[in-house]
Amino acid sequence: MGIFKELKNLSPERLKELQSQAQQGQKMIDDMIEKRVKQEIEERDLVSRDEVQKMIEDIK
Repeated sequence: MGIFKELKNLSPERLKELQSQAQQGQKMIDDMIEKRVKQEIEERDLVSRDEVQKMIEDIK
């Protein structure tokens, strides 16, 4: 509950700055996950969702 009280007292500029930092952090995490998934697909010789979708469309 304390964090919400702290956020409530911050200036709008600081809130925007924190939101921007959070978005950048989330993008970094998403990029790392995507990279790791691609790496696992290659290492384990798996088929990606995109490849399966393309195969299904090609069959139609």
